[in-house]
Amino acid sequence: MTEYSLKFKDLEEGKVYENKSGNKYRVVQGLLWSFSTGGLTAYSHSVTSQWRFKEVINISDDEKSFLSLIDDTFEWIARDKNGIVYVYTDEPLKDGFIWDCVRGLGISRMLSLEYFSFNLEFISWEDQEPTRIADLLRD
Repeated sequence: MTEYSLKFKDLEEGKVYENKSGNKYRVVQGLLWSFSTGGLTAYSHSVTSQWRFKEVINISDDEKSFLSLIDDTFEWIARDKNGIVYVYTDEPLKDGFIWDCVRGLGISRMLSLEYFSFNLEFISWEDQEPTRIADLLRD
């Protein structure tokens, strides 16, 4: 995930942008950010926007077809350090050597994809955040 500080009107959330190197990024979250001076927050002159980007992943038609067969209740996909890919109903958090989806008393489900023939190499343990399956199917 890459962060940039830009003027609020420059970008649209959900839109794909391309940098000079030809890499494509989707704006996945925009947050208004204000800076304070001398303990006071000056909203009129110091409001900027902090945007988070995620590189657009190109996947094959076969991989898209496979992912589209996964039940819609599974919204997230990530790879554990041991190389196994899982899908999750709730957004998992990286915890040690795994992605963990346990939240309080809520019921979260996860499903291993290790017995399927698709390796899904674009999902990596080194990813800082899990990937939304809908984003992969949209691109």
